[in-house]
Amino acid sequence: MSARPPPTYASASTDPTSASAHSWVKPHPRRRLHPLGGSWLGFSGVENLVFPIITRRLVLRPWREADRADLAAMNADPEVMADLGGPLGRAESDAKLDRFTAAYERYGFCRWAVERDGEFLGYAGVMPSRPDHPLGPHHEIGWRLVRTAWGQGYATEAAGAALRDAQSRAGLGEVLAYTGPDNHRSQAVMDRLGLRRDPAHDFEASAGRIGRRRGLVWVSHPSKGSEELVFRA
Repeated sequence: MSARPPPTYASASTDPTSASAHSWVKPHPRRRLHPLGGSWLGFSGVENLVFPIITRRLVLRPWREADRADLAAMNADPEVMADLGGPLGRAESDAKLDRFTAAYERYGFCRWAVERDGEFLGYAGVMPSRPDHPLGPHHEIGWRLVRTAWGQGYATEAAGAALRDAQSRAGLGEVLAYTGPDNHRSQAVMDRLGLRRDPAHDFEASAGRIGRRRGLVWVSHPSKGSEELVFRA
């Protein structure tokens, strides 16, 4: 296995009246403990924001209002959404973006918007579990990319950067990843991320339009003695 260099972070503008400062959804400035364990940074103002996350090819950033159309277009693609039972309508897509931004405002992390050279590619990041999840409270790493971005290593690159950020900056411990038995593409990403298969946590749950769903679970723990994630080449 080989270690990749960690992502870098670009600070937001120190001027709260600037256009760049207002283009991001900003977390609450008071420090909050995460109810699921762990904590996120105590922001004392806009000057302490450390986004976007910049990798070798990608930018992971908070959501903008202008992203709604791009997200809706991705969520309307039948091939991209096949594992979730088919396309989402605009209202469902907007509700998903609202959940992401609400998580960022409350916890300081979420599913980030992913772009390359200003082009929207999808999202990747960590979210707290829904209250009724059969595994109970936990954090989950997930990703989804537009069809034209498949097969280029973007999912591994973006998810790896988001996972490292959540476990180093935000101080999270165990993070889960799960997918269906037939989603071999996502399983391959989990393997490349170095996640450990954990059959003891496999579950079944109702998943909206696709009915009962069996979830296969992988687990990531923070690297011992290092803040860097280890990836499989």
